Amino acid sequence: MAYSLPEIIGKMTCPVILVIDGQETVFADGSAAVQQKYEKWYLIDKMFVRNDKIIVCLKENDKINDTDWCGDERASFL
Repeated sequence: MAYSLPEIIGKMTCPVILVIDGQETVFADGSAAVQQKYEKWYLIDKMFVRNDKIIVCLKENDKINDTDWCGDERASFL
C-alpha cells in the first residue's frame, strides 16, 4: 500500500529536507516531496529551519488501528 505525506508539507515553497529514520532526502519544494509515495504512513514529528531550508522530521504512525468498530478512539492512559 502506498501512503502520502501530510498535505501541509505541499504548501512549503522553499527547499525541503525530509528526515525519515535518520536518512535525509532533499526536495526543491514541498510539492515535490508530497508527490512521492511511501510504504509507511508518516506523521510530522518536528520541523525547523537550517540554512534557508525547512527540515521536516517524520515518524511512522504507530496508531493506524487505534479506533474500535464503531469509530471511537481507544482510550490510552500512558
